[in-house]
Amino acid sequence: MHDILVRIPLPFTDKALPIHSYGVMAMIGFLAGILIARWRAKRVGLSPDHITDTGIWALFGGIVGSRLVYIVQNAEYYFNTSRVDWSLLDLFKIWEGGLVFYGGFIGAFIAVLVTVRIRKERLLAVLDVMAPSVALGHAFGRIGCFLRGCCYGVPVATDSWYGIVYPEGALPYDDRLGTGLLSGTPLFPVQLLSSLNLFVIFVILSLFFKRRRGVGQVAALQVILYSVHRFAVEFLRGDTRLPGALSLAQWMSMVAFFLGLGLMVYAWGKGKGRGSMNAE
Repeated sequence: MHDILVRIPLPFTDKALPIHSYGVMAMIGFLAGILIARWRAKRVGLSPDHITDTGIWALFGGIVGSRLVYIVQNAEYYFNTSRVDWSLLDLFKIWEGGLVFYGGFIGAFIAVLVTVRIRKERLLAVLDVMAPSVALGHAFGRIGCFLRGCCYGVPVATDSWYGIVYPEGALPYDDRLGTGLLSGTPLFPVQLLSSLNLFVIFVILSLFFKRRRGVGQVAALQVILYSVHRFAVEFLRGDTRLPGALSLAQWMSMVAFFLGLGLMVYAWGKGKGRGSMNAE
């Protein structure tokens, strides 16, 4: 709805620097997540500074991974050199949106794994501390998606009170992407539903953190809850799923669910009989 929040005039030029809503919300989510992860790390005996460093590397890895997957999913657009407005720079315009969570999750996990190995810290302990923050940051990111117009929902009836109509030329109606949607088509606000679900997941993980019985359980629960959420909301997405077919994200959600379930069983077995691990 508001892709560009403000334009900052550049000195000595007639140009202005656009501040995109997606980038602003993503940064708010990252900072909020880091602050909470630092607070939680200190209370369980981990180094807040190490958590910050790990978070920064995870952000970098997440951006690279999520962008790569998005480009692969939309290769026909990004590598169509016959487009009049084609530019190689389009591959790097992450401030305009175009990130895929599961790609980011894999990229961030690799970055965390490398960082933790270098610092010789316990991987599952670090993941437990960061898991609620991932959900919180993602929740803010989905608000950015709503403002940007990406990750939009399926078309709904024109008289639906909850239908969202984006401005003419907005991403959902962009003919260059081959959406097939006419300008003015009301869409289900799936980004806001996703954001609400992620805020709820953040609260659940924060409460569960105090009652965990084994290292890795919070991270496992985060994977389980998100995979269920993502599989469900994909049916309301208008940009990723073909009619009658499961999307790539839904297939990945099923894999993630069983991986999370396996990690939960493993962590529960390791922590069985220890009682609450709450160090607060």
